Amino acid sequence: MNYFSSYLLMSNATIYPVVVFKVILDKYPEDSLTEMAIISEKINTYTINNVLLSPYARNINSEFQAILSNGQFLISHILKIRELLYPRVLQFGVGIGSVTTPINNVGAVLIEGRAERLARKLLKSSPKYGHSLKIGGFSSKIDTLIDPIAELI
Repeated sequence: MNYFSSYLLMSNATIYPVVVFKVILDKYPEDSLTEMAIISEKINTYTINNVLLSPYARNINSEFQAILSNGQFLISHILKIRELLYPRVLQFGVGIGSVTTPINNVGAVLIEGRAERLARKLLKSSPKYGHSLKIGGFSSKIDTLIDPIAELI
């Protein structure tokens, strides 16, 4: 059991990791709809969805969001998405916290709560270009320690 899963098991049952990621596209805008459809199809496979409470859905900002059942496979999950979508450039924001809306097991269309707000905030703090992974929601000391480790992944 790793630190993420032990933290989530010790916490209230309504604490979840919420993953929000965006794909940095350098193509023409008319190609982006086709590209997003291909990405949606690739990330909604069993190997990705087997650890999700709410599968990936694209939001109005063309970001993909999902709720994981726990943090046990968080890092391997993100690495699997990077593998499936290679060579695309991906930026991730992962928020650990509460989810106040009912969890939709068909798709993460509407997510509200501390975890979602934090994931979106971390994603917005990503650099404009290049791969990025930001994880937050623990204590400020732990978040400070996780940030450089996440940048290595």
